[in-house]
Parts: sequence; C-alpha cells; structure tokens
Amino acid sequence: FLQADCNVMWRGFFSFRPHVIFDVWTPLFFGVLGMSVHIVDMKILPIFESLSPKTYMQYAFFMAITCLFANIGYVGMFGIIVGIYSAVCFLLCLVARLLHSGYVIGVVGPLGKE
Repeated sequence: FLQADCNVMWRGFFSFRPHVIFDVWTPLFFGVLGMSVHIVDMKILPIFESLSPKTYMQYAFFMAITCLFANIGYVGMFGIIVGIYSAVCFLLCLVARLLHSGYVIGVVGPLGKE
C-alpha cells in the first residue's frame, strides 16, 4: 500500500521535470499550435497568438521544426510518415511564398471570430 515506487509510470508521464515535460508533451503542443493556425478557436492560450506563423516563410519554418522535433522522434514508423508529410508541407509553404507573398489565412470558427 505504501510502496516507494508504486507510481513510477504516473510520475514519468505527469512531471514538472523539464526533460520529461518537453519529451512527453512536445507533439501535443506542436499539434495544437499547428491546428490553431487554421482554426482560430483552437488558440486556447494567449501565447498561441504570438507563436502562430503569419507568413508562409514563418509557416515553412514552423513545419520544419514540427517535422524534426515533434514528428520523426515519436510513434515509431508513423512518426516518420507524418514527418515526411510535414516536410512536404514545408516545401509547399516555400512554393506558396514564391508564388504568393500574402499571409496564412485562418478559418473563421463557430464563434464568428477570425
């Protein structure tokens, strides 16, 4: 009942140790941030507004970071497949920047804000 290491798995997942937080929660953070670029109602924290890419070059940089640090190292071969998809999106963002110098457009959410 009062064992020393009875909740090791729980503490390994829910922890305030920086190396555990970054290792476990990076894909979720990048996923929500990436979705909030297009779905405005997903910007659940004020910091998402300042971190969201506004131009295609910023979006290309975000996709490269997502590919390298939030996709490939996680979920085995599926992470590699999603990483390849992110790399293709990185290239498409570069093409979009070359063809169009505008900004990334968000989708109007159900609350009507953009």
